[in-house]
Amino acid sequence: MLRVEKILYLLACPSCRADSLAVEEYADGNNGLISCAACKRTYDVIDDIPRFQNVSSEAALKQHAVYSHYHSLHTKEKTFRTESYSKIVLATVGCNKSEMENSVVLDAGCGIGRYSAVLASLASNGVVVAMDLSDGVDSAKKNLVEFDNCYVIQGDVTNPPLRDAVFDIVFSWGVLHHTPNVRSAFASVSRKTKIGGRLGVFLYEFHPVYAHKSWALTCVALFRQFALILPLRALCTRLPIPAVRAISRLCWLAAATTRFDPFGVASGPPGQKFLYRDWYRVFIDRFRTRYASEHSYQEIIDWFNEENYDDVIVPHGCSDITISGRKGRCPSKPMHCRFEKPLNNYVKYKKLTKFDA
Repeated sequence: MLRVEKILYLLACPSCRADSLAVEEYADGNNGLISCAACKRTYDVIDDIPRFQNVSSEAALKQHAVYSHYHSLHTKEKTFRTESYSKIVLATVGCNKSEMENSVVLDAGCGIGRYSAVLASLASNGVVVAMDLSDGVDSAKKNLVEFDNCYVIQGDVTNPPLRDAVFDIVFSWGVLHHTPNVRSAFASVSRKTKIGGRLGVFLYEFHPVYAHKSWALTCVALFRQFALILPLRALCTRLPIPAVRAISRLCWLAAATTRFDPFGVASGPPGQKFLYRDWYRVFIDRFRTRYASEHSYQEIIDWFNEENYDDVIVPHGCSDITISGRKGRCPSKPMHCRFEKPLNNYVKYKKLTKFDA
């Protein structure tokens, strides 16, 4: 039996949204076909992975090509199964281990399973659906083979092949800002969250943040965005991969020599920020992708408010912007917000929320 049959109760046709799906298994036992009784659309199951990417938009398919290359640069994620990553996951979704144990979880944009393995170990008596648009799902399946409770599917986060309101926890780390309409993508994953369930996201933050109340820093940030970041992305999205690799090398040489990185690419612990292997992966993620937007805490908290979340948490120990919330607030009531890390501009949220210090 194909493994996808065990999670049919979570799936829906991404073409017509019907949940009347059936699975046909081929003789080899590892491939098959998913068919929708409502619209007659069919989807391949290849290597026991349902493939729903054939109904994605043109913009999403371009991202598919970029991130298939991106994930081919790093195919194994065993090193991420550490206690520190478990803490990041729990902080991102605003849960503790006991709440996770029996949960139905969605990793929306799993890549090659970096966090899916952590989610699967935490939800040991539950179910984890690891979904990504890219061909990274093939590596994810290999990386997650030891987890019987984890199921890998290939689908678009802006049009997930999933039923609405079926997940206790939805986790999306570093994905939504790579979509053409981030607000719409946020709403899309929000619809998959049960009433009473939690949604946790991480998105890029705009730097320097406006909370500094410095016109000089704001002007520098805007100049950098429009004079460097956007033109470089516009160039790299139109060039073949070998040309982008050459540009990446030139940028790396300039940054590594001066120890100054205006591109926002250098990452890693001190002393390892300019390793070219890591630089190139981040460069692809930042500049080869057609979409890589930056946001503010105010903006994302507004989205949680508009989608009727409560118990919204900004946690310590996570990258900016990381926020979670519990779905199901009465729209007429204020949203409770709790900041576990200091934010200079938190006062802005008092107009929308009941602020919990």
